Amino acid sequence: MNPSRALSHAIDIPAISRERSDEESLLCSMEAKMEAFCSSIIIFKVPDEISIDNREVFVPAKVSIGPFHHGAPHLESMEDLKWNYLCAFLKHNPSVGLDDLLEFVAKSESRVRKCYEVEFHDLDSQKFARMMVLDCCFVLELLLRFSIKRLKRRNDPVFTTPGLLLDLKSDLILLENQIPYFLLREVYEKVQDSREENMPLNDLAFRFFRTIVAGERQSVYDNFQQDADHLLDIVHSCFLSTYPRIETKNNKSKTAELPRASKLKSAGIKFKNAVTPKSVLDIKFQNGGLEIPTLEVSKHTETILKNLIAYEICQIGSAQQVKSYVDFMSHLLQSDEDMKLLCGRKILINLEKDETQIIANLKWMRQQKANLSGTYFAGVVQKLNEPPDRFIVWWRRLRRNPVAIGVVAVWALVVIFVAAFFSALSLLQRRYR
Repeated sequence: MNPSRALSHAIDIPAISRERSDEESLLCSMEAKMEAFCSSIIIFKVPDEISIDNREVFVPAKVSIGPFHHGAPHLESMEDLKWNYLCAFLKHNPSVGLDDLLEFVAKSESRVRKCYEVEFHDLDSQKFARMMVLDCCFVLELLLRFSIKRLKRRNDPVFTTPGLLLDLKSDLILLENQIPYFLLREVYEKVQDSREENMPLNDLAFRFFRTIVAGERQSVYDNFQQDADHLLDIVHSCFLSTYPRIETKNNKSKTAELPRASKLKSAGIKFKNAVTPKSVLDIKFQNGGLEIPTLEVSKHTETILKNLIAYEICQIGSAQQVKSYVDFMSHLLQSDEDMKLLCGRKILINLEKDETQIIANLKWMRQQKANLSGTYFAGVVQKLNEPPDRFIVWWRRLRRNPVAIGVVAVWALVVIFVAAFFSALSLLQRRYR
């Protein structure tokens, strides 16, 4: 044997081992770094500065989903129903057992925990996995029963107790009542029975929330087909305006104050109910008319809008469109007279067609009045405050004076008659030449 080759062989082995060790160490560190950046926080706690007034709109009324309100005493009554729904959900695919779901969710624990702004040290791995399985299966079974009639049970309190279903819809889009959408989707796919035709999860969510999301049906459906962080994120996408933002002419100057609705009407501004808008935020002002889509008002309107606003505030770089909408409407709705005006234009409606109930449910909006400078609708406000065209001003004044309208009508008839007379005369002259 050549001594030099033996020596070379003896030296190369540890060198290769060290290289592999270094590569593995580098790979592990980079994977850890990637996981830290890719697993960004998507489920937030309501900021203290916006939860001081009426904290109840951020607290679930009937059911806890996720760790923020887990174990709350006033929500205990729904825990038995969760277990009932869990049993029913597992029956969709007998080949998948509870142990399979627990093991599956436990493997995703680290990823799921990193989605929350709070760490929840009081929930160990077993409690966390149990909670997530129970809540995921409850939400999924609820969506299934809502869309598929044969899955409903006669004694199911969700569908037999008046108002409970609407309360649950409201609870499922609270900022602090979310679970990651990827977990819902993966649990749903795992339990699906391949022998049956299964409805996509996005379609189930669309059907469930359609009644509390305003806008053109196809546009709302398209929003529900997009990737999302959680159910609140999907609903929020449906509230975003499809109109481009109107930039103010001078960004350095403050946006002028927006007068209330009744004053705008006195100034000649027409309020119109927008026809088939894609979003409730599709507001525009043109030709002296302010078009505002219909807002269906219920006892849950404040809860829905305030949680959407809280979600926007928690997101870095958000245009805060829903907050801009509420601020815009709060300027318009400063009195009962203003609200009745918008009810008369079908801009504000409710199922009972009761104006007094609408006024009561939107009293909170008057307290939200804020500076509109820099908001999403600042450009619309600026256009509303611009001096109108001279012809438009003349026409508005004319319309208020019946005598003037009569005079103008007579003059118009005289002009038409004279024009017709000379046209006929010219025609006769040509014929008899």
